Amino acid sequence: MFIYVQSSEQCVCVRTLRKTQLADAAGGHQCGVGRKGGATLLVKHLQALVETRPDATFIKVDVKAAFQRMRRGPAFQAMAAAVPEVAEVLQAWYAEPAEHYWRGANGQFETVWSRRGFDQGDPLSPAGFAVGQRQALEQLLARLQQRDPDARLFSYLDDTYLVVRADLGVLTLAGLNEALAPLGLELNARKTLVWSPAGAQAVQPELASHFVPVLPVLGAQLRAPGDADHAALRLGGQGCGLDAATTRLQHLWARLQELQESLSKQARGALLTTYAGNASQHYLQLALATPDEAFRYDAALRACWEQLLDRPLGPEACELLGLPRKLGGEGAQWATTRRAAAFWAAWTHAADEVRRDLGAASLADALDALPRNAATLAEARAELARQGAEPSPAAPLAAALGWPTRQKTTVVTVHKTTHAAARQRVHLRNQAVLQSAGGPGSGAYLQYPTEAACTLEDVE
Repeated sequence: MFIYVQSSEQCVCVRTLRKTQLADAAGGHQCGVGRKGGATLLVKHLQALVETRPDATFIKVDVKAAFQRMRRGPAFQAMAAAVPEVAEVLQAWYAEPAEHYWRGANGQFETVWSRRGFDQGDPLSPAGFAVGQRQALEQLLARLQQRDPDARLFSYLDDTYLVVRADLGVLTLAGLNEALAPLGLELNARKTLVWSPAGAQAVQPELASHFVPVLPVLGAQLRAPGDADHAALRLGGQGCGLDAATTRLQHLWARLQELQESLSKQARGALLTTYAGNASQHYLQLALATPDEAFRYDAALRACWEQLLDRPLGPEACELLGLPRKLGGEGAQWATTRRAAAFWAAWTHAADEVRRDLGAASLADALDALPRNAATLAEARAELARQGAEPSPAAPLAAALGWPTRQKTTVVTVHKTTHAAARQRVHLRNQAVLQSAGGPGSGAYLQYPTEAACTLEDVE
């Protein structure tokens, strides 16, 4: 492990700057610095290009120890020109060699000198790295667009994706290696991945050894039209890859069960509630989860709660368990409840940038160019209507998509609709109990970590 003291000045400098300053300095291709939902934005860009450029070659590259190897000089110069306030701190922190300590298996510490690159985990590192490589990447893209005007390049920190005409694949990789060399960076050829919606036959023969049937994109997979049963465009295989989150949820619960002697039911329930939402959120935003995916995830989550509560949970009990605490529930993060809301909200925040990248005059024109994406969005909107939370009901799809929507706001509407329907199902004398079950402050007794004054015994 590396041991170093992190400067509070670094944190203050980065946190007090407007995100737009660093985003502008990193360049429009960079989705990993100063961009809200940058990972989802990158995926949406690539989803659109799969549909508009079905014969193109998609390339994903890996750079050998990118953060640790980058030469600092170019990054200092680029940052000084773009955001002088950050450049001062960046140079103060990295201008001189840094002494780190490595603890070996024998418990002894060895000195490791750092003269290049940036420390991963340092709040300055992402900005320093992204701004430092901006010029090289933009110059490469400009050269590619002289041959292929529709060529595209996107980055998420040191992950870089290029979309080019099929006959330019070899030239693109050579050009990228050449562009990165002055920065002290080198491509890891073994990890270069090449893919095309048109299949392996559309890729240059020289790149055949790098071809993959699906392209990993920040934890998901880009697939070609026809790979899924009814949806031509999916990430992560069938649906959105939620099954991977289901497996991790089951592993987490197994570990929590091993700790039941030291963790109360209250603590395990709070950890389960917190993790279940975060574990699935990224997948739900990337693509519209299929009903079967959502069902499998919810079945696994229900099994966890049934073990915790030592009782079976029917559909109505699960419905109430999913309500927020102030509505009398526990806030269980069911995928079925959130699948349409997460997907729709992610697209509303990315739609305008995707439109601009496509060169479309309006969102309606962009959707006309993306019929498969449009069909999936219409499906998500219809699901939200069924849940009582349809966005802009009277508006066309493009107009509804143009209003940025917060997932939380949409899910709150779904919860209120669910709560109102539940009240109608119970006997009149129980409606007051359901209505008053929650309320401001009640959730504090179910949170973790807990204080002795607000801890419930397991038997209660």
